[in-house]
Amino acid sequence: MNRSVQVALSFFMWWVLVVLPAALTLIGVFGDLGPETEIGGAVIGSWIAFYLAQLAWLMVVVPRAVGHTKTWWIFIASLLPWAVDWATPYGLGWGLLWIGVAGAITASMIFLALRMLLLDEQGTAVTATVVKVLRNHMNVVINNVYIRRRVLLDIPGPNGTYQAVLHMLCEIGTSPSTGDKLRLRVDPKHPKHFALDPSYFHHDD
Repeated sequence: MNRSVQVALSFFMWWVLVVLPAALTLIGVFGDLGPETEIGGAVIGSWIAFYLAQLAWLMVVVPRAVGHTKTWWIFIASLLPWAVDWATPYGLGWGLLWIGVAGAITASMIFLALRMLLLDEQGTAVTATVVKVLRNHMNVVINNVYIRRRVLLDIPGPNGTYQAVLHMLCEIGTSPSTGDKLRLRVDPKHPKHFALDPSYFHHDD
C-alpha cells in the first residue's frame, strides 16, 4: 500500500470514528432521541468513548501515515465530534448535514495532507537559518508536551536568499533559537510553499 492510500485511509477511518455515534443515534440504536429528550448516560458514555478514540487516532495513527501533525487538526478533533453528536437529536436532516460537514472537512484534510506528502517526497531539500523566534499572541500547548512556535527563516533559493515564517510544533524545551539550522522541503515552483523536512520529525521520534 503506497503512502497516498495510507494517508487517505487514515483520515477516512478518523471520519468514521467521528460520525459513527451520530449514525448510530440516527438509526435508533440509542432509542428515540429528540430536542427535548433527556440524554442518558449510555449515550453520553458512547459519545465520550468515540471522542477519545478519534482524538487518539488523529494524534497517533494519522501522523504516522502523513509524517507530521498540524495544530489545527487537534482543534478540529476537539470540537467537531460534539457538533456532529449534538446535531442528531434535532432530526435526520441536521444529523446528515453535520455528517456531511465532517466529510467535507475530512476531504480537505486529505487534500492538504497529500499536497504536503508530495512536497515531502519531491520538494527541494534546503537548509534554512532561524533569523528570529517570533512572539506568539497566545501560547498553544498540546497534551502538555508540544508547544506552537513561529520562526522567521532565511531560506536559500535559486535567485538568492529570501525570508518566510514557519509555523511549527516543538516539544517543550526544544524550540529552535536564532542561528539554528533547519532542513526544509521547498516547492521549486512556489518557493513560499515549504515545510520541515520529514527527517526532522523522524529525529524527534
